Amino acid sequence: MQYEEYIGLPYKFNGSDENGVDCLGLVKMFYRKHGWIDIDDGLPIDKDTWMK
Repeated sequence: MQYEEYIGLPYKFNGSDENGVDCLGLVKMFYRKHGWIDIDDGLPIDKDTWMK
């Protein structure tokens, strides 16, 4: 598994590509890269949701 390509990616809220990722975006990016199930429903997660 090539993890080096994920090291140093900048943080970006709701990001899921090389321009920036958050924790869920990193998982989505990893799944997409390896052809696994796509967990993206296209809806962004707002910051208030994380605070609840």
